[in-house]
Amino acid sequence: GRDRKRQNEEETPTASQEKKAKTKDAPMTSKKQTAVVEGVLTDQQMCESSVFEREVEVEVECFAPHDEHSWVNIGKERADAVQYARALRPPYHLLSFLRMKEHSTKGMSCTEKNTMVFVVMEGEIRVVLPDTQFSAKKGDSFYILPKIYYDLINDKARDAELSIIQSQYDGPLSAIPTVHPAPIVDS
Repeated sequence: GRDRKRQNEEETPTASQEKKAKTKDAPMTSKKQTAVVEGVLTDQQMCESSVFEREVEVEVECFAPHDEHSWVNIGKERADAVQYARALRPPYHLLSFLRMKEHSTKGMSCTEKNTMVFVVMEGEIRVVLPDTQFSAKKGDSFYILPKIYYDLINDKARDAELSIIQSQYDGPLSAIPTVHPAPIVDS
């Protein structure tokens, strides 16, 4: 009797095991998924606890159709000349899009705590950094490190669209010098 009960208990999956199995094998029917995020405790929390790391489950959007994005006007010269849309926000990252109408400029910005990776999806833009500037056309990609000032300029007679992935830097920002822009020289 006892051996049979133990055998049945071993064969019966727990609720969390069933949930994990369903998550792995089931087709995606939701636009959300659960992500396990590791967090590091503060010095104060470490002094008060013997646990140094913790895991937290959060529900995040994992699918964002391009035609359902909410576009926000962020243009500094003409309000509708530059538009921004947030797409996905996986832990510690952000995927967004930037639309620039012909002959428009995003305006000088600083990356702050983010490394920003850009992919030009349509058109061509000029990237202005403190020590250099270059053109990036459809299919090109580039990145900008934390605390760097930059500008994106669409000099062409055609609209441009970029995909942007931001990854947040988690170290001390005082270790990274802020790089200010050099004067822009139009060519």
